[in-house]
Amino acid sequence: MCVVYRHIRLDKNEPFYIGIGKLERAYSKHGRKSLWKKIVAHTDYEVEILFEDLTVEEARKKEVEFVKLYGRIDQKTGTLCNFTDGGEGIMNPPPHVIEERRKRWTGNKFGKGNTYNKGRKTPSEIKNKI
Repeated sequence: MCVVYRHIRLDKNEPFYIGIGKLERAYSKHGRKSLWKKIVAHTDYEVEILFEDLTVEEARKKEVEFVKLYGRIDQKTGTLCNFTDGGEGIMNPPPHVIEERRKRWTGNKFGKGNTYNKGRKTPSEIKNKI
């Protein structure tokens, strides 16, 4: 069963993050993105559990609903530091996430792929074994 939660920054009394997961995740600081960490470094926050005992599907729908309601900072539509629209997987990621993944998929930070064995010949003994 899942919960839907929000983090509210106490200096402005406004939500800055909407999330889903098990109850422990709502209170965890591990595995958060840099923008979330920057906000938490400058202000205290409160965790509010919005819904409990939801199925994963129901929780995903509620997360999408609340992210749309409050809007995202990266899209200049609201106050949330969420980098996606919520729900399953990444929906509508910001450009820097797309670029980061493109580089990861091509192999290294310069987008050149794996060049470790470039120009190296495989010995015929190894080819025969393969």
